Amino acid sequence: MNPPIFSIECYRISCEEDDNSGRVWQTDPAGNIASRRTEVVAEGGNYESFAYDDRRTVPDFFTTEDSSDGPLVHFIPDSAGRACYNQANPAARWCTLESGSYSYLKLNSNGNGGTFEWVTKKNDANGDDYPNAEGIDVVDGILYFVSKTDKKLFTLDLDQMTYNRTSTVSGAFNLQPDQLKTIVSDPNGILYFCEDGGSGCDLHGRDNTGKYFTILKGDGYNSETTGLAFCGNGRYMLLAFQYPGVIWQFWREDGLPFSGSIVDIKYH
Repeated sequence: MNPPIFSIECYRISCEEDDNSGRVWQTDPAGNIASRRTEVVAEGGNYESFAYDDRRTVPDFFTTEDSSDGPLVHFIPDSAGRACYNQANPAARWCTLESGSYSYLKLNSNGNGGTFEWVTKKNDANGDDYPNAEGIDVVDGILYFVSKTDKKLFTLDLDQMTYNRTSTVSGAFNLQPDQLKTIVSDPNGILYFCEDGGSGCDLHGRDNTGKYFTILKGDGYNSETTGLAFCGNGRYMLLAFQYPGVIWQFWREDGLPFSGSIVDIKYH
């Protein structure tokens, strides 16, 4: 069976992990627009993943940092950025991410849940309560991100300003959570997780009841799974094994998108 035809037009943000030099860049997969640095983070760091909340006229943006105390960054475009976002030409909207304000995630409890707030001073945040934050995504006002060191999933309600923290350790998912992704408006509420921290890294899922299952196993690869993306209205899944740099394309044999009906799941 030949793979379906599709075009990659999904992601235009690339994070750098380079200590004090790492930044966040905007890129054009088609190569028509030269890459340029965004200002969604205020300083250099080990930035991992990027997400946005698009329920408002102009989205809010979020970036995680893979460090022991690097807090999650919340970026809000200023008036110039908001005006830029409303340009008719998509290519002209890149300046949306070039000026704005920053705040940082502070959890108001170190337990498994509570409230949170956004603080304007980085030193007032408590990134050490969610060390080495990696994957992040936002769907319908709910922000998901993981701490790979603690092997925890954080779920934040951006409207209620509350959060809960749960373990990702379940059966075959026993290493570190890495990048994660949801499919917008997925009726099954599936979160997809990459895995890091050993030679048996797989791709896992978590349904809306909190049960985990393995979607595919990384047998034969001695590195982390990464670069998870969905394109073509959720019909195609892309996944990479970091070493030796192999990228796989997956699709369902029944032709349904990955957000379609799920059968015969074997939970951990």
